[in-house]
Amino acid sequence: MHLIADSNCVRREMIEKLGIPAERITTVHLGVRPVFKPLPSAAVLPVLQGLGLRPGYLLHVGTIEPRKNLLRLMQAYCDLPRLLRESHPLALVGGWGWRNEQIREFYESTARHAGVVKLGYVPEEDLPAVYNGARALVFPTHYEGFGFPPLEMMACGEQSSPRRPAPCARSCRPVTRCWTRTTSPPGATPCKPSWPTTTTRPSCAAA
Repeated sequence: MHLIADSNCVRREMIEKLGIPAERITTVHLGVRPVFKPLPSAAVLPVLQGLGLRPGYLLHVGTIEPRKNLLRLMQAYCDLPRLLRESHPLALVGGWGWRNEQIREFYESTARHAGVVKLGYVPEEDLPAVYNGARALVFPTHYEGFGFPPLEMMACGEQSSPRRPAPCARSCRPVTRCWTRTTSPPGATPCKPSWPTTTTRPSCAAA
């Protein structure tokens, strides 16, 4: 029997942890659906209005659980200057996952009063508009085998190239990264962000 892995990271773990011979595993990288693409303001703004958002927010997409490192993300966000948080709320798309007690407590007591907006589940047909309306996607995960949100964000018009390929395609090690636009989202007021376009920890090893 031959096996297929969706990233070199997963293939490596199958070899190292499960003892499967390397020649029995082939990596077949995943892609994104064609619905994830740049959209005009007319398609983006009605979706954002329905969610209570305005263009230019920071975005995280994923289940709220410890592996996603969202407690640290919210803590860091809450330390930003108030005017910056007011201009760029942090929108969390995804439901509560396992072992979320500490994350939920910080969100309820602090983060939701400081510009963090928990949207919960967003229908798949609305996700392309949500990506299009974001100023940046933040992806501070502790561990990913692949990780779709960075690819979906790039497909929706992210224009600044990361210094390295997407972390999910290279390593399962912790990565902190921000995909940000060089142009404003549809309907947003043009702005010059005060944060770097890309940040990474120097721990990402080549696959």
